[in-house]
Amino acid sequence: MSKQLYTLMEHFLDVIIDVEIVDVRESGGVSCTMERLALRRVIERTMQDLHINETVTDASGMIIKLLRDFKGSLNEISDYIV
Repeated sequence: MSKQLYTLMEHFLDVIIDVEIVDVRESGGVSCTMERLALRRVIERTMQDLHINETVTDASGMIIKLLRDFKGSLNEISDYIV
């Protein structure tokens, strides 16, 4: 079975903050959906304990939409999401 590893890092210290592994069966076999699911889990988990100032990721349309969806519910990152 295919799995995708998603890592959240602190940029300046170069430290891994969180890791999420998503199995292909959780996303219906679509790799873009796997990435979106992993990022959602990492952000939701991280926001419980840490303040996120900025998010840097690829230009995937699904990821941009996810971050925009978070913008309404997470004021801490709203200023950094286009």
